[in-house]
Amino acid sequence: MTFESGEAPVRGARLRAALTVLGGVLSTHPEARSLLSEASHRRVLAWQSQAAADAAATTAAAARVRYDELRHLLDPRARRPLPWWAELPLLAVIAAVLAALAWLELAGLPGRVAGTAAVTAAWLADAWLAAVAVRSEHGGHTAAAGAAAAAFAVLLATVSGLSAPGPDRLLLGSLWAVLSGAAAVTAAWLIILAEPPAVTGARRYWRRAEARQTAAARTARGDADSAAIARQSWLGLVSSIAAAHGDEQLIKDAAAVAADII
Repeated sequence: MTFESGEAPVRGARLRAALTVLGGVLSTHPEARSLLSEASHRRVLAWQSQAAADAAATTAAAARVRYDELRHLLDPRARRPLPWWAELPLLAVIAAVLAALAWLELAGLPGRVAGTAAVTAAWLADAWLAAVAVRSEHGGHTAAAGAAAAAFAVLLATVSGLSAPGPDRLLLGSLWAVLSGAAAVTAAWLIILAEPPAVTGARRYWRRAEARQTAAARTARGDADSAAIARQSWLGLVSSIAAAHGDEQLIKDAAAVAADII
């Protein structure tokens, strides 16, 4: 604390008078020590919570920058809006559809179970290769994936037709193959639209960091309010007792000293 006005002896006398008043408050008033302790405690809490809020804000800002960097790197034109957690169940449904169609196509053939698994895996692999080709904007690879899918569909229709003679069987086999190709195209479309998992994870981390920042800021505001109330209670007690001396300057000096020891 500093007393800016007056000569050094006067300032010293004012300080001693303020300390005398403050000592009397602490030694005689039953609530004085409790109020001082509470004010000091609340001040420390306010400082700590503000530091935590500042750190949370820094973390949230860094998380936002990281998310933006990944999004700009992996999806620069924002063409992949489908979250991967929404894509996986849809792909699982498509895989089940492909497996069911393959099971129908391979009816009457030996090794039906293994064949169904192999056909389903082949369709999904072709869908993934086509999606990668489209993402990379490589026309040759895209055309090759499409040609492979068409050839595979013809092969399956032929195998299904030969497994049981008759035009109906060939027609059904062709229908199953066309439906399988459509399911594979749908799977490729979902893979193309799927958001990169790294971007999804970065966004989730950023949102959590934002939530922690909001909570920390709310706590800091509450602690600051509590610290202000506790400080005012302590200073109000000191000022009210100092006012009994009838000296306005003494009231200000005692309040200044009381503020310094919080």
